[in-house]
Amino acid sequence: MTDSMRIDTQRMIADNPSSITITRKTYAITKGARVPSTTTLSAQTVRFYEKKGPLNILADGERARVIRTRDIKMLCRHDANVNPHSETNEDTFISGTTTYRIVQVKPVTWEGLVISKQCLLEEVAH
Repeated sequence: MTDSMRIDTQRMIADNPSSITITRKTYAITKGARVPSTTTLSAQTVRFYEKKGPLNILADGERARVIRTRDIKMLCRHDANVNPHSETNEDTFISGTTTYRIVQVKPVTWEGLVISKQCLLEEVAH
């Protein structure tokens, strides 16, 4: 069952694939100072998609507007080399003319095995 679910993930990615190359910046804390180290990972094939985000209320004087943002997400294979943003790690990549940061990585599991990874992205620069 796990193999067929992983094949389904690969099929979904292949329907609308994008190739990305992640630049991983890690930070070691030495004597109270953050020391950066940068690595470029091998290219990976992923799929981007959007999902409705939370409702936000914007107040403008006596008037208020409710808007819904859209989250940019990424579907990856089970063995994708992706890490979420933290104090000691920053994974970024460029797609088209936009630079993205991987904010969260959610492993999708079945019976304890990772089937795929879903990532929440943040647009860093356009």
